[in-house]
Amino acid sequence: MRHVFTLIIICFACLFCGEQMSAAKRKTVFVNSKMHIIPVADQNGMYAYLTYLEDHIQAKVYNSQGMLLFNLNVKEITPDTCIYDGVQEEYFFNELRDVYRYENNQVVEHTFYRNGEKIFHQPLLVGDTIWYFQNHIVLPQEAVSYGVVKKIDSQTKMVAVSRYSCRNNDLLEEGNFNLIEYNNSVRQGKQFYYSNGKKCRLSIYSPKGQLIEDYAIDTLGKVQRQVSFPVIPNYSTAQKAPSWKEIKFFYPDGKLKAKKVRVDNRIEEQYFLPNGELTDAMDLDEDSNMDEFYGIIPDMPQFPGGAQALYTFLKENMKYPVLAQQMKLVGVVRVSFTVEEDGSVSNIIVVEPVHKLLNDEAVRVVKMMPKWIPGNRNGTPVKVRYTMPINFRLQ
Repeated sequence: MRHVFTLIIICFACLFCGEQMSAAKRKTVFVNSKMHIIPVADQNGMYAYLTYLEDHIQAKVYNSQGMLLFNLNVKEITPDTCIYDGVQEEYFFNELRDVYRYENNQVVEHTFYRNGEKIFHQPLLVGDTIWYFQNHIVLPQEAVSYGVVKKIDSQTKMVAVSRYSCRNNDLLEEGNFNLIEYNNSVRQGKQFYYSNGKKCRLSIYSPKGQLIEDYAIDTLGKVQRQVSFPVIPNYSTAQKAPSWKEIKFFYPDGKLKAKKVRVDNRIEEQYFLPNGELTDAMDLDEDSNMDEFYGIIPDMPQFPGGAQALYTFLKENMKYPVLAQQMKLVGVVRVSFTVEEDGSVSNIIVVEPVHKLLNDEAVRVVKMMPKWIPGNRNGTPVKVRYTMPINFRLQ
């Protein structure tokens, strides 16, 4: 590496001593995070090999460890300007992560890669397929459902998506999105959910993606339950969803059966007979629908021995890949898996990758885990989807 930096310094000195460029038009320069040429290396130590071609400049950018960060095509690169044009590749520790296509210095296409495979691209087009595991966008071989883009509004950019089961192609969901990204999707307006080909749920979202109304629908299309949520003016999908504000239950003929209202830290309840008269508490037959709709499990699964035992297990069994250490790879890999009714772990996928070396090690360790104490609803073990962060950091 000493020889590499010697070469860089020598080249840089030659290029900035006021001499004219040679006919070869190749040079090595230091650059900052904005891809502007700088006279000396900054704290990031990034440098670029520039090749001046007939109609553009090819720039290969490396970090101080000599690892490829970007393979760029630019129209111009100076101490205060960088004009992108054409295809730009972005790497993470030598692994291709993103490919952008620019026109007039604006991004017009973005493709995300994982483990060398295309996983998602923007802008979406009518007919495109998006592969899902739960609500995470994944590779096709990992998916349990898939979404097909049915319509794109050219003015509002609203994307209408229908989602189907990979197992039998049954329709699962229909709705609109005002944003679909690899790690973030924002629903807007009406969202219909299906079971056995019939609507079972309707959700209504605000323009910013907040769930504001939710309806449970019976097999005849009648509303069984309506749940309302307080509207948050500056809501962001990064925020925790608010608790429900009001729940209404209905008789099959549509008349109000019961109402629950959250007031400060208490819940006020009213119950009605079929003729509309108030009555004492009755069996609302809520079953587990609320839990199923909102992903609430009264007793979440636990690693045997608790959080400290899980930490000890990971510490004793995780093997930091040697090559990853040499590359100084660090980060948090989020692994999602199902804890089955018997506590066994299945359906393991990486939902937030870092690098293939770390991703693979995280999956290997999760596969080694002993049986968990399963999730529990009303005294009955239930399967639960669980996401766990695994932190890789060098000492």
